[in-house]
This record gives sequence, structure tokens and C-alpha cells, in this order.
Amino acid sequence: MASLATLTKYQSEMAMLDMVEASMDSSSASSLSSAASSRDHLSDLAGLERKVRLSQSTPPSLSASLTASTSASGSDGKPKEIDVKKQEKVMIYVDRRVSQTAMNMILALKYYTSPLRLYLKVLVQSTTPAAREPLLLSLKAGDSLRADLAAPWAASDTFGLKLLLKMRRMSRETVPLFKQNRDYMRFMKPGVEGNTPEQNRVAYYLLNEMLHPGAELEVNLHSWFDNFIKDDIEVLEQVGFDPDDARMDLVKKLAFEINSYATGITKLQLKFKYMANSHVATENIDAETALTNIHTMFSKDPATVAWATNMNIWAMTDDPKTAARRVVMGGGAAAAKKKVQRRVAPRLPRAK
Repeated sequence: MASLATLTKYQSEMAMLDMVEASMDSSSASSLSSAASSRDHLSDLAGLERKVRLSQSTPPSLSASLTASTSASGSDGKPKEIDVKKQEKVMIYVDRRVSQTAMNMILALKYYTSPLRLYLKVLVQSTTPAAREPLLLSLKAGDSLRADLAAPWAASDTFGLKLLLKMRRMSRETVPLFKQNRDYMRFMKPGVEGNTPEQNRVAYYLLNEMLHPGAELEVNLHSWFDNFIKDDIEVLEQVGFDPDDARMDLVKKLAFEINSYATGITKLQLKFKYMANSHVATENIDAETALTNIHTMFSKDPATVAWATNMNIWAMTDDPKTAARRVVMGGGAAAAKKKVQRRVAPRLPRAK
């Protein structure tokens, strides 16, 4: 179930990301799954918006941390012992950075792609200027979320709508082909032992869609990905840790979290409250209805009819991916559905 209360809660959660980032609390690893599976109510979405907005603080310096640790050890420790301590600190740091960066990106993903947020945004934008403010004030939501819904359509909104349609396509066309949990894990979780290149193309499909939207659609989660451990590479290499291993840990975690979230996106129920004739009214719709309504509202206005066309294109076709800006994981994903069909299709009994 998704409501205005959930959107507000999301905003509150996002407001806390800067403090979590600064403290690098070890509990961040366990918070990722709970955040990704939380219900999408409007109050939650409002909290998520604040977290995305405030989660840009710089994480603690690994170099400074290691320097302080080495100084504290004094001259009593042997060089090899100090190196081991450094390596242990690096491992802990990388694990926390992977968890924190992944959590930031998943929270942002959930906010930008929220069917409820996109539906309300288009609904607000499609009203007349005179009716817009009363509509916004009628929503049982905080000022920050109302401001986001009232703001002009931006790159983050296009990114969210485009990726939502890609997740919907995965949920409707690919996930139903999995008849066993083993098939689901091999196609949706990269790095599973025995995975084939074809399976990894499916596993990385949504991640590639998220990371390669085009320069004009860059949002803050791309900055989190691009700057991940960027300033710590030299320190990592000094202790014999390959930065590419850390990046791959992040990539695998992101890919599986996105796939897990997308699995039930079409079944998501949306609910929001608003004031109507001096009483609180509640509206319930599902994600499919929300997308249909968005397409209809776009189609009715000559100024936005092109967006309706874009929705049709995004829902049916995939843009070619290149490695110009970011690495394409698992190769091309255009034939993901066919790959799954070939590998998961039930086997016919052999003729006797």
C-alpha cells in the first residue's frame, strides 16, 4: 500500500542520510533491506525526499582515519602488524561505504520512481494555475513534498518515469517466467555461482538502465556512484586492496536491490488523503492505473503530448548502452526477455 503518509516518511528518512553518512554507523548495512522494502505511503515519500536532499555530506576520510590509527599505535607495533590493522580498517570502511552508498541510491531510486509521486506531480502540473494551489493545500502532505510536486517537470522526474516503465516491463514480462526461486536468484542476483553471461545480462538490465539515462538526465544518485571511494583509491592500493573489487561489490548490491524492488512494482497499491468539502477523503489506485492516468493527462495537453509518446517508447524499447560514461554490466540487455525464456522455459518430456 502506498499513501501520502508513506511519501512524508520517505522525506524524513532522507533527511537523516547526511547524519548516517557522517557517522558511518555499522548498522547501515542492515538498514538497506528494510528501507528498500518499506511501504510506499505519502508520508514515507516525504521523508525519503528529505533524505535524498540532505544526503550529500562528505564521508569521513579513510586516509585521515588510517593516519590517526597508525599514530596511535606508536612505535611499539611492528610494521607488519600495522599493515594488518590498516587492511582490517580498509575492509571495514569499504563495507560500510558500499552499504551506505547503495542505501542512498536505492532511497533516491524509490523516491524518483514512486508511482504515487509521479501521478501526483503530473496531476498538479495538469491543473489550471488557479486550481493548483488549492489542490496542493488539500493534500495531507508536508510543505517540502508539496513544493516538489508544484515544481516544474525536471530531469529527475523524467528519469523516474522512464525507469519506472523499465521496472514495470521487467515485472510484467520477465519475472513471471521464473517458476522456481533458483531461477529467480540466478537471473536477478548477479554473482551467483554458476551464472552464465545470459543470466547476468538479465541481472544487470535495470542497473544499466539506471546508470545510463543520458547526460541530460543525470541525478544525484549518479554522482554517488561516480564518486564512490574516488578519493580513497590511493589508500586502498597501498594496502593491496583493488578498488575495482569495492566497485563490483556496490554494483552487485545495487543490481539485486533494484531487481527486488521492481519485482512487485506493478502490484503496488497507492493511497493518499486530501481535504474535500471540509472532510478528509481517501483515494486508492494501483500503479498500473497511475501510469494509465499519467499517459492520459500527458495526451490531453498539446504541450505535453510528446511525453505520452516517450512513455510508449520507453515501455517497449531500450536505448543502446555504451561505455562512454559508465561501464555496461553484463553486456546488452535488449534481449533479456528472450534469454530468460530460453533458459527458464519448461523442458518437454523426452520421447520414449
